[in-house]
Amino acid sequence: MTTRPVLFLPYHLSLLNIKPIVKETMTMRKKLTHAQMKKLSALRPAGTVSISYRCGEDEIPVLLKTTLNLTDTSAFIDRVTLGSFTPDGDYIPEYQELMMFGAILQFLSNVPLPELRDPETGRKLLDLAKLHEMMDSMDLLTRIRAMYNSKEEDERRLWKLFDRLECMVLEKLEFRRQQAAGKTKLDELFESATRLLDQWEGAFDGIDVHAFAQKLSQLETLDEKKLVAAVLDRSVQPIHTVFQEERAEENLQ
Repeated sequence: MTTRPVLFLPYHLSLLNIKPIVKETMTMRKKLTHAQMKKLSALRPAGTVSISYRCGEDEIPVLLKTTLNLTDTSAFIDRVTLGSFTPDGDYIPEYQELMMFGAILQFLSNVPLPELRDPETGRKLLDLAKLHEMMDSMDLLTRIRAMYNSKEEDERRLWKLFDRLECMVLEKLEFRRQQAAGKTKLDELFESATRLLDQWEGAFDGIDVHAFAQKLSQLETLDEKKLVAAVLDRSVQPIHTVFQEERAEENLQ
């Protein structure tokens, strides 16, 4: 006969340093006050990074924010992704880096975007050629990407912001590419179905559809063996014999 081990617990649970679970649960459920929430929100850093450009004897400071609110974040991502596709939905990767540079200037920097006026409507448009020249000369994106191991906290914060924005842009671009690919496949499917319907419509021209349906219903009552035998017998006949029989049937009609 086997005996089971018996576990003896001490009478006083305090000896095991066990705390009441109910008290911990109540402590976890205690919410922060509005004053505490305001203090937490105030911890949000709002620094700037200054990058100086030497232009002859002049030194031009470019200021970059290290934070971006939710509304501007969404607008930033849309600006880059929409500018990386043609109106027909074709992806143009050579515009992706340019749109990223333009969004950095628009939402994070003190540098205005280059513009030109439409001669017909007079509306202000983004000067893409000028923007591309600025991107090559300033090399701003390369400088930001090099801040990932900077000793300056604001520069590291700017790099983190840029990295998050770039990751979200890439995800949105991939989503739109998949959407465009799915739409293309669906359009091809509709085109194939349309061509097939056109072929069927041409094949049934001049045929009494009602009589054709009656013939189809008669096939259900045919013996499969007899049907196969008739097809095989028909296939072994000389071609000219088949033509003669068909012509004879037409003359009788």
